[in-house]
This record gives sequence, structure tokens and C-alpha cells, in this order.
Amino acid sequence: MPFAMVVAFVALGFCWAISTPPGGGVDEPSHYVRTIGLSRGNLIGDAVDPERHVEGLSGEALHRVNAEAGAYTLPGTLREP
Repeated sequence: MPFAMVVAFVALGFCWAISTPPGGGVDEPSHYVRTIGLSRGNLIGDAVDPERHVEGLSGEALHRVNAEAGAYTLPGTLREP
């Protein structure tokens, strides 16, 4: 039984990998921005304004995301994918 679960998990991961284009995941733009920040030596990012708007979030959820987030500045005119 554990072998079948491992095979199913690997098959599901493989299907996801071949059906999703690079940068196609929902959170890929944020990973890209963080990677640029890390490559420039900024490990945790700058403080985020606690009132910053995040689409789909409000109240306590918004405050928690803003408190736990780090802001990174992309150099030049770079944009997230």
C-alpha cells in the first residue's frame, strides 16, 4: 500500500510539472521577487505598511499577511513574470 501511494504522488507531481508552464503557479511571482531580493542580500525584506491593500484579504487576515510579509524592491524596470 505505501508503494502505491508513493507512485500516485509521483505521478500526480509529474502531471502537474508537465501541465504547468514555468511561472504558472499562483504564488510564482512572489517567489521570483523574493529570489531577486535574496540574490541582492536582502534576507527578510523591508517592513510592509500594515494598511497595504491585498486583494481578497481584509481585517485580521490582512494585518497578519502584512505583518509576516517582507517587501522587496526589484532593480531597474524588472517585473515579476
